Amino acid sequence: MSKSQISDRDIERFFSGQVPEDEVLAELMPRLHDWHARHSGQPAADKVAVFAVEASQIALASQPESTPAAATRERSGRKLFHRLSYQLGVGLAALVLISGMTGVAVASNEAAPGDALYGVDRALE
Repeated sequence: MSKSQISDRDIERFFSGQVPEDEVLAELMPRLHDWHARHSGQPAADKVAVFAVEASQIALASQPESTPAAATRERSGRKLFHRLSYQLGVGLAALVLISGMTGVAVASNEAAPGDALYGVDRALE
């Protein structure tokens, strides 16, 4: 069997699971289905159970012990973080607003009649 004897349509039908017209490929179909069934199955249940037990043991061992004092510190740390992030956001918004207004004022300083910023220049004089 040479490469030129098999049409593209037969190859596409073979890999899509349809029976190709070529006899050689048609004979390979049951072998392909057997191979697929052996190699694409589910993992063994006993291996899954062992893996689940080992994963849960690792997860339990890696969790830090929680104390009431640690939980209180964690909550107060979160409150501080949220308060600071809010204040930082408000400060950044104010900085952007002020710099934008300053930029418009500087840009409109040399505006001539008919320019887009001429009204701003007149208002600031």
